Amino acid sequence: MQLINIAFVLFPVAILATPITSPETSPNPASEVASSLLDARAEASDKTCTLGVNTAQGCDHDRYNQQRKVTVNPGDTFGVRCWSHGKSINNNDVWDYIPGWDCWISSLWTNVGCESKFKLPRC
Repeated sequence: MQLINIAFVLFPVAILATPITSPETSPNPASEVASSLLDARAEASDKTCTLGVNTAQGCDHDRYNQQRKVTVNPGDTFGVRCWSHGKSINNNDVWDYIPGWDCWISSLWTNVGCESKFKLPRC
C-alpha cells in the first residue's frame, strides 16, 4: 500500500519535471502569416505610375473608342492594375487599366517602364 502511495506522489512530479519538446518554430508565427499576406497583397495591388509626357492626356472608358472619362495632367500619379491590347496609337497598342478612375490610358502616355518595371499582369 505504501508503494502505491509513493507512486501516486512521485508520478505527477515526474511528469511535471519532464521537458516538453516541440519542433523548431518561429517565435512569432502570426507575424510570418501577416507578412506573407502583405507580400501577396503588394503583388496584387496597383502600381504607381505617372504621365510620361508634358501635355494632358485622356484616360478613356475603354481601349478602343477614345471616349475620354478623365483628363490626366502632367505630374499626376495613378495606380495601374494591369495592361491589355487595344487601339493602336503611333504603333503602340498597349493600354493600362486605372481602377481608381475605372478607365484606360495608352501606355504611350505613361512613364517609361510603367508596365515592365512592375511586371504588371495582363488584364
